[in-house]
Amino acid sequence: DNFKYINDTWGHATGDRVLIEIAKRLAEFGGLRHKAYRLGGDEFAMVLYDVQSESEVQQICAALTQIFNLPFDLHNGHQTTMTLSIGYAMTIEHASAEKLQELADHNMYQAKHQRAEKLVR
Repeated sequence: DNFKYINDTWGHATGDRVLIEIAKRLAEFGGLRHKAYRLGGDEFAMVLYDVQSESEVQQICAALTQIFNLPFDLHNGHQTTMTLSIGYAMTIEHASAEKLQELADHNMYQAKHQRAEKLVR
């Protein structure tokens, strides 16, 4: 959240370094089981494989949020942490990847506009 602040305050080169670090953290978090993708700008998606329940998805999202509590290096020793707004969708029979992404994206924007809860299904 508020990635624009990093670009506006610290410059696009710093913003690019933060995006690279975000991608690294997501890839490391996903490991061999889940796959992370950059959709564009500061939006990323993660496809979770072999998930058995919605509570498992919520546990994964909570763990993912924790890795962003670790500080990001910005410039000249300055650091920041980041918050995430997460929207997710679970597959239903015959649901297309496009439909799942559309629903998850919609839920993510709902999460961004809610102050307390940052995870929306």
